[in-house]
Amino acid sequence: MGRLMLNVLLSFAQFEREIISERTRDKIAAARRQGKWVGGMPLLGYDVTSPGSRLTLNESEAAQVRAIFDLYLQERSLIRVIAELDQRGWNSKKWTTRVGTIRGGRPFTKAMLHKLLTNVTYIGKVRHKHDVHDGEHEAIVAPDVWQRTQASLQKNGRTGGRDVRNEFTGLLRGLLRCLACNSAMTPSHSKKKDGRRYRYYICCHAQKRGWQNCPCPSVPAEEMEKFVVDQIRGIGRQPQLIRDIVDSAQQQSRAQSVAIESEQAELRRNLSKWNTALRNATTIPDPAIDTATHSRVLADLQDQIRNAEQQLTRVTQSLAGLRTTPICIRQAEAAMLEFDAVWNTLATREQRRILELLVDRVDFNGDKGTVAVTFNPDGIGQIDLIVSNAGAQP
Repeated sequence: MGRLMLNVLLSFAQFEREIISERTRDKIAAARRQGKWVGGMPLLGYDVTSPGSRLTLNESEAAQVRAIFDLYLQERSLIRVIAELDQRGWNSKKWTTRVGTIRGGRPFTKAMLHKLLTNVTYIGKVRHKHDVHDGEHEAIVAPDVWQRTQASLQKNGRTGGRDVRNEFTGLLRGLLRCLACNSAMTPSHSKKKDGRRYRYYICCHAQKRGWQNCPCPSVPAEEMEKFVVDQIRGIGRQPQLIRDIVDSAQQQSRAQSVAIESEQAELRRNLSKWNTALRNATTIPDPAIDTATHSRVLADLQDQIRNAEQQLTRVTQSLAGLRTTPICIRQAEAAMLEFDAVWNTLATREQRRILELLVDRVDFNGDKGTVAVTFNPDGIGQIDLIVSNAGAQP
């Protein structure tokens, strides 16, 4: 009877949550159909009034929005518009939250500018999923300016540049960073008229904000990759360096084990506490709490227990992996000595996997023209299996 009552209460609690969610979604959809503003980040050109949360025109910001649309129709380039906005000192919408936190007020990026230029709010509309409805607020941009802007954006986006850039993935993707801009560097390429293709790594900050914002926005991919691979080859020629890396990896492994054991003990204590609370709430219900509140308490306890059990399973598996895969210095030395002979026989996917294991990050300093490679001590313990399997292949 206790289990039956618990299941009944949990079913009603789940039903109540789903009903609340459905009514909330229906309320938002109905408000959108009526053209009402239902919240979100404030937009440049508008202010949000507290009573009723209506959008009111901010004349000074509205003039900036109109100028931004005119600039894009004149330049036909997001990067050139961003450069002009930087010269004028124009930033994104700045506002203060209810708790007093200041948000926004940042320089524009390509993504932010594109979002502004494609926002239907500026022509007096509101969007709900794929539907567009007439809004209660005043429009800032004329319909003909809006249409010409969308046509230009669509025309400039037909090249599919993102898919082309991702077709040739670099070995250092996700590892190489521009130290001057504190930004990642993404692989790209260019194709000349004679059919030759040249690969590069481009600073993401320069890609978003313009190349003039980075001292060295692009570097040749082959030279950069060759430099990093040569540094890895140098490890195999220095046995003492391998021993130092393995010792560091072993120390990190022990430190991780201690931290994971502490987390495991904390999860077990929480599970014991929540299970006790669930048993007490099921067998001895509080008469001062109504049925709906009691069911929500039971549902919350069930969710906490389920999440803690899943997290405990992951933590236990991680701890078992650290204990069952010790790093052997002799195996690491043998693997790094074979690295030079096996590297050229590996597929690109396997080469990227080895670099991700061995290298933590690669910092390129465009101001000084230097490259710093930071190795991952944990990866050398896993490199033996990959190199051994590759060397065994015909």
